[in-house]
Amino acid sequence: MTTETASRHSHLGEITVTDPGRGLRAIAAASRVYARLVTDSSVVTALSPARPRRCVGYEFETTIDEIVDEAEDVRSLLLRRSDGSALPTWLPGAHIDVTTPAGSVRQYSLAGRPARGDRYRIGVRRIPGGAASTEIH
Repeated sequence: MTTETASRHSHLGEITVTDPGRGLRAIAAASRVYARLVTDSSVVTALSPARPRRCVGYEFETTIDEIVDEAEDVRSLLLRRSDGSALPTWLPGAHIDVTTPAGSVRQYSLAGRPARGDRYRIGVRRIPGGAASTEIH
């Protein structure tokens, strides 16, 4: 952006660009410093220990009630409790741990209407080489 261009945009003030790549180099340098200080250090582990939230008493078996092919590589599974009882209610953003018959454990977000207590819906995208998604598809 030249001074002439910046003058047309009064909210930008007077700006003279002499080295267009300077700002990009500064951003790249700042991101490297951030990565070194935060994401690549033990500080992250100390400040953000993993604290998965598990609800005791919510382990139960489900049966696939329906499979819906949503796209070429996406399936929705509608799950019911194997014993026929109602499923626990959930809030948007909730997810469940799914253990496949082969023993793979994956987390899937619940989709659909939270108030519906008879079925859960999860979407599974097929990932080439993915143990659980390949087994489900």
